[in-house]
Amino acid sequence: MKRALILLLVLLLNVSCTLAEQPYEAAMRNARQALENQGYPVSDDAFAMAVEQINTMQDLYARAGIQATVTQHDMVYQLLLCEGIGEYDYDAMVFTPTSDKIYVFDAEFFNIEGMYTEFLQGVQAILPDAQITAVREDLSGMNEYLEGSRKVFFEFNGHSYVVTLKSQGDWLNAEIIDFLNKVLTTEDLPGRLHIVSDAYDQMVFLIYGTEEEAASLRLLIGTEAPQESSNPLLEWLGNLLGL
Repeated sequence: MKRALILLLVLLLNVSCTLAEQPYEAAMRNARQALENQGYPVSDDAFAMAVEQINTMQDLYARAGIQATVTQHDMVYQLLLCEGIGEYDYDAMVFTPTSDKIYVFDAEFFNIEGMYTEFLQGVQAILPDAQITAVREDLSGMNEYLEGSRKVFFEFNGHSYVVTLKSQGDWLNAEIIDFLNKVLTTEDLPGRLHIVSDAYDQMVFLIYGTEEEAASLRLLIGTEAPQESSNPLLEWLGNLLGL
């Protein structure tokens, strides 16, 4: 009798787990495994968040009478987004990275005065052999309308660097990525920073590694063309705003 009750309990638990599984969850696990195979593990929290967001978006489409197919590219994108976006305390304006493999950020920053400080925090998290310290931003070259330029000072493995960047309002100037890649060359580090997201995506997916690794990840995401030294979206906005 006891054995029968145990078997019944196991059966009920299995049925409960099956019923509790959300739509797309099985396919999302496959996408998660594909990312892990390429060296980009996704935490349980990020996975759960990605599944929830995919299902929420599909529910919104359905209510609007829109039939939208979720592809593996979509799932990989959402998994990486949730893994690399980090945590942000908007009251204290404190950013905390959540991945040491990928840094995902909105190119339009909330913390305008400290956008490059936050950006370098995210970059630091994915650089295994470097320390970025003593970050300081000099905004004296900008006016109240955010026109002009700012200087960003920092130390990279104990060596001092400074870069002057034209202000693009609350949008990050992507030239900082070019500058950092030059620093990586100077410091004789083997990898480079690569943007693997689409050229016109406001969410920027940044990794550190080889071009081959970046190309493989772009295939999983479904990015058609690499976005490297410049950001066409930011350039277009800059021209539109006269920045």
